[in-house]
Amino acid sequence: MHLWTTKHAVCPLLVAAVAGAALGQTAPCGGEIEQVILDVDADVERVNLSRVRVIDGQAWAVGWTVSATDSLNISYTLEDGQWIPLETPSVADTIGRFRNSLYNLDGSSASNIWAVGRHTGQTSSSDTLALHWDGNEWEHVPTPGESMFGAQGFWFEGVYVPDEDTAWFVGFAALCVRGEGYIVRRNADGSFDEFCVGIPTNAAASYRDVDGVGPDDIWAVGGRGGVAVAVGRAIAAHWDGSSWTPNNPPEVNFGEVLEAVVMVGPDDVWASGRYDRIVDNVARDTPLFWHWDGAGWTRHESPGFARDLVALSSDDIYGVSGDNIVHWNGVEWSLLPQEFDPAGSDFIAMSGVAAFGPCDLVFAGETLFPYRPAFARLQDSAGCVADFSGDGTLNFADIAAFLDAFNAGDPAADLDGDGNLSFFDVSDFIAAFLAGCP
Repeated sequence: MHLWTTKHAVCPLLVAAVAGAALGQTAPCGGEIEQVILDVDADVERVNLSRVRVIDGQAWAVGWTVSATDSLNISYTLEDGQWIPLETPSVADTIGRFRNSLYNLDGSSASNIWAVGRHTGQTSSSDTLALHWDGNEWEHVPTPGESMFGAQGFWFEGVYVPDEDTAWFVGFAALCVRGEGYIVRRNADGSFDEFCVGIPTNAAASYRDVDGVGPDDIWAVGGRGGVAVAVGRAIAAHWDGSSWTPNNPPEVNFGEVLEAVVMVGPDDVWASGRYDRIVDNVARDTPLFWHWDGAGWTRHESPGFARDLVALSSDDIYGVSGDNIVHWNGVEWSLLPQEFDPAGSDFIAMSGVAAFGPCDLVFAGETLFPYRPAFARLQDSAGCVADFSGDGTLNFADIAAFLDAFNAGDPAADLDGDGNLSFFDVSDFIAAFLAGCP
């Protein structure tokens, strides 16, 4: 292959060409949404799929169904492109009724997955609920906050599983009487530690989600409200390996709640939710996004909501809520043009998002009227021509890698495919770089 120029001659051209580009920004996924709506039994009046997670390369989803007599836990896994329902235990109350809901799941491996929620217990109160998947089946594991422990008024909404030995559950507890949220740690020996965490107020509080980057660096987020204080304030707390410390973001307005948290790194944490904003004397739900950089919280605007978040990198984060997908590219949040299909229903409500990898996203939720489980996948197989470093993000590492290939006469740098390395290949690289990764 003939080399027409040198690295030293090309480098100034490349640097000048991309100087005006926002390096480190990752373009949102292109491609089309593939969607499937599942049928349900005739007696099912409502379906809720609350979360989806990719664990050990396999997708899992949990939720519940409601009929005239019972509310039952449901779970699915994705196998060979098909969503397969799994036998999922539900817990009965003292008179044999089933009032169950699964809100969230997480796992450290395909044989160590936890799903959490609530059920009506022996005292007809709301009890915590935890199910464990051991690789073969789901099993109900009694937890603090269930009637058999003498509890009344408890539930779990979030779970984080840092390793094979530990699981963290977060939610609400009536015993946290001064406005703290409820956090439980399950230890390797099967014992539990309970924490009431928060800034004391006269308001009830609940943690909605929890995430970490290991056993000693974990964040939980949620909301609190009550009669004695302005209703609805976002709450957050951090575990440093020895204790929980409340660290709430600044107040924005009433009706605040954080519904999801994702940790990219110790100093790179995103929390999303909503608050009420008065428009024409009417309170309207408004997206609420906070970022923790290790020193403080910074609020970011977004054109759409996120009930759930998944992070591929610090500048490639996705959120979903209802029929909207939002994306963080390192600089701003944007709304993706792809849309979910209600498929004969009045509306589609996606509430969970996970990722197999860059530009390979999976979603879970339900259609409304009629209610049916809804799954979707967004893939972009076009690849990224300018991503010479292979990390899914365009930056100076890709420029350096292209220059190295170009200077070495590597056929990979022959972007126009004419058998020669020339400024035409440089031009093609610049165009691909400025277009961004899908």
